[in-house]
Amino acid sequence: MDCIVHIGLHKTATTSFQNFLFNETIFLEKIGIIYPKSILDMPSKQHSSLPGCFFNYHPALPINRDRNYNNYIERLKDEINCSNMELCIISSEVFNELIDKSQKEVNLIITGLNKIFNKVYIFISTRDPFERSLSMFKHKIRRSHSIEEFRKEYFDAPKLFANKVRGCQKSIQKWEEIS
Repeated sequence: MDCIVHIGLHKTATTSFQNFLFNETIFLEKIGIIYPKSILDMPSKQHSSLPGCFFNYHPALPINRDRNYNNYIERLKDEINCSNMELCIISSEVFNELIDKSQKEVNLIITGLNKIFNKVYIFISTRDPFERSLSMFKHKIRRSHSIEEFRKEYFDAPKLFANKVRGCQKSIQKWEEIS
């Protein structure tokens, strides 16, 4: 079985894609595709637990979660071994957050996946960098009322915007180095 690891950059319709994969599990299985449940974070319908195990704290993951990488790889391996599918899709934005934190830990995940699957492909969803940056900035402003911490970078919008535009290409370059 081959595996596609979907590295969703934030604000590139990743959540919509993950909701589709989660909601259409029966259809996907009919055509030979598995969206594995063993490493799925149910509230978000994405596989954030696997890359998230390398974060002491992550705002989208439970504090008391399993942080043992080997446990996730073993659970995934067991699920895949019990499956007769042709393709596995793993998807999470947290993979991209992890590559910014540690390329070594991303390599560890890819190495683990290479032991389970015949071939591992990286799929990065992108979006026009200016549109993506604008969407991120709007999202931050909408959420600013619920965040207690004062974020002064919001008031330097041109710099924040430019960093987000450049960040898209930097992320893609880091993933190209991995593959």
